Amino acid sequence: MQEYKQRKLSSIFNPVILIGIQTLMAVLLVKDRYYNDWHYILYITAPYVVYVVYYTVWFYIRKPSKLSNMRNVGFSRAQEIFGVGMIIGISVCNIWLISNIVPYYGGVGGALNNMGAADIVTFLQRDGPDNIRKLIFVNFFLPVVVVPVILMKRKEKYIILALGLGITFFLASLYGARTLFLEPLLSCIIVLCTRVSLSARKIASMLFLAVSIFIGMSYLQAIRFGERGIIKGSEILLKYYTISLNQGANIIVGDLQREPLYWTFSSLFGLPIINNLLGFRAVYEGLFGSLPIQSREDDFNYVAALGADPGYNTLGIYAYMQLDAGLFGILLILLVFIISSYLYNLFYQGSQMGILLFPAAYILLLDQLRTAGMFSARMPYFFIAAVTIYCIGRVSVVRRVDEKF
Repeated sequence: MQEYKQRKLSSIFNPVILIGIQTLMAVLLVKDRYYNDWHYILYITAPYVVYVVYYTVWFYIRKPSKLSNMRNVGFSRAQEIFGVGMIIGISVCNIWLISNIVPYYGGVGGALNNMGAADIVTFLQRDGPDNIRKLIFVNFFLPVVVVPVILMKRKEKYIILALGLGITFFLASLYGARTLFLEPLLSCIIVLCTRVSLSARKIASMLFLAVSIFIGMSYLQAIRFGERGIIKGSEILLKYYTISLNQGANIIVGDLQREPLYWTFSSLFGLPIINNLLGFRAVYEGLFGSLPIQSREDDFNYVAALGADPGYNTLGIYAYMQLDAGLFGILLILLVFIISSYLYNLFYQGSQMGILLFPAAYILLLDQLRTAGMFSARMPYFFIAAVTIYCIGRVSVVRRVDEKF
């Protein structure tokens, strides 16, 4: 019975469910002229139809993988120490960032009263000091490094996580980047859900938590635009997605195509140190020419050149893949769906890499109607953090074996 309950709980995070809902939203939330266009409907539905066929063959006709007892899955002491150290280090960086952002609000009082004000956030993100914009990236490691910590058996983990996420929350609110806080929080929730059996009470608790997070996001979003009220904030949040989808639909229907594979590989171009060592940018520019976006200002101008609103400079994964590869972008979208199922299968089996990577990847899927999803700039950081933690675990195992002999 326990295995059945765990199986049902794992299915909550099955990407096939989330992607199905998003496919439906991508059709229903656009204007009439788009969902009556066969090109647009094909581009949106074809990847999901093929994905469902793949999923059916792989997970139902093929013998299912044995379910792991998730309660026995854990990390070594060295991995836990690394996770704690990373959270502390990132928190120190965030305190420094907060201390440098607060003066733009006119002091602590102004920061508390006008937290996330649109004009200040826009200035910080577009024209703010380079050291602030560059150091924000350390938070991209958080959704992965919190995983070994949340699975620790020591109760001190809650203090560490509460302090780390609390500091991140204030930074995310001041900088207008709510995902910096939501991603590690959701990562913790997804991992913790593997430790509890399914029940009506647990489902109700999860729904209550989801609604609470949405209400909090709506309220903060309303404040950011000088408004008050949850309803107004939720309208602003929904507007982000409807505008992104409609801007993306216009690109797909117009069959626009820009720089080949730019959005597919753009996450590699901004990696500190690694890009200079491996030369991702140099290789791309040698093949396809200079990068179209090299600054925050370029980002807004790029969207404007496509006939979209620079104030809502996101297009959604479907449009980004259209710009990268035209009709063949369908294959790139399908690749994302298949990778998500592969990571889910690793997660389902209790693989360390699956437990480390799947929650973070799932979070990127949640926002792919507005962003580039798994091609987001955050994915390489997730991968680097996961591989590092995994390697630390392997090294610690080898050392223990050597000590026995």
